[in-house]
Amino acid sequence: MSEPANKLSVEERQRVLDIVNAPEYRDLSPHQIVPRLADEGLYLASESTLYRILREENLIAHRERSRPASARRPAAHVATGANQVFSWDITYLYSPVRGRFFYLYLILDIWSRKIMGARVYKEESMDLAAELFKDTCLRHDLDAQGIVLHADDYPDTGGRGAHEGFHDAGYLAGPRCHGLLQPPGCQ
Repeated sequence: MSEPANKLSVEERQRVLDIVNAPEYRDLSPHQIVPRLADEGLYLASESTLYRILREENLIAHRERSRPASARRPAAHVATGANQVFSWDITYLYSPVRGRFFYLYLILDIWSRKIMGARVYKEESMDLAAELFKDTCLRHDLDAQGIVLHADDYPDTGGRGAHEGFHDAGYLAGPRCHGLLQPPGCQ
């Protein structure tokens, strides 16, 4: 099989590598490099050729200045008994007035599927959720030290997510853990 007539020579290929690795281009993808070079009146190769050359030289992995996205799996928590892992949520309930809702706050033990705490409020608030968790611990005589609380983020709760709301209420031991909160205690 013969080589294509329009294949880049070794010198042309090296020039492409020199330019794409130059300080002004090294953080850019070929999709960004080709138009910038065209604006300067320079055409080295097509976008797909730049991608192919960079891939062959192992230079395509991550060219942006930011760190590459990392896909971390959430921490797995397995309940082996009751009162180890709770899940909570807020559900809308219709009211007699059209367009107005009540909010059902529910805390569920995922092992026994028992409803540990539930309240209905007229507003959605992280402070109310934290208060329900505290009262649930007190009512069931639980030490929340080892309880893992799974929560979704709620951007409508005063502009704070579940992480921030429980942290402000004193029920968070460490940094965000993909919706899993570990309350330090129910004092």
